[in-house]
Amino acid sequence: MNKAYLINSADRTVTEVEIDNWQEISPMLDASMFSVVGMGSDDLYVDDEGLLGRPESFFYVRGHQDPIAGKGLVMGHDDMGESTDPTLTLEGVKEMVLFPSDADNALIASNVEFMFG
Repeated sequence: MNKAYLINSADRTVTEVEIDNWQEISPMLDASMFSVVGMGSDDLYVDDEGLLGRPESFFYVRGHQDPIAGKGLVMGHDDMGESTDPTLTLEGVKEMVLFPSDADNALIASNVEFMFG
């Protein structure tokens, strides 16, 4: 069992969770498939189709310019690519995440709707 950090843009929270294997990633993200975004020595798993489902809430991660829809899951990895506990602390992840205001979320959602119709 590994420690991970779940970012929830709807609740504007970052919480510690436990995960047994990669098959639990999609359900934690409420996603049918996921992608991985590098966060230095850790990985951020996100909904691969997050912008297609008319999202209403988003978050930003320092070092990544685009808004991310829905939820994210931060996990570490070893040299073989196996999941490990993150090297970042919970507080470190909280410092890297920005949750837009309700007005900004509405603007981002409007732009996504325009782009993906």
